[in-house]
Amino acid sequence: MSASDWSICPKCFAEAKQEIEQRKEQLRESYGNIPADVWAEKRKQIPDQPNPQKYMTLREDYEFIMNEDGSFEAYYGAQCTECDASFDFNHNQKEAIQL
Repeated sequence: MSASDWSICPKCFAEAKQEIEQRKEQLRESYGNIPADVWAEKRKQIPDQPNPQKYMTLREDYEFIMNEDGSFEAYYGAQCTECDASFDFNHNQKEAIQL
């Protein structure tokens, strides 16, 4: 089965946001302790937010099937190619359609 979709991995994205906040905090702590031009240059190197495109690493696969016996099946699975984030959901409803 090929990937049905690719999405932003919430775990990787949250970790990237946390890393940016840590870098900002380190920069705040260095204020007044390093030359102003060095501080300003370091500030330019820290983005406000992570680039979402970089974290489109969550492969999503899904299938929806209506069977000839009237039962319905749904499957959704997601797994990040960069970290251990994953999620699986399966649902089967018998007699979804009355025959």
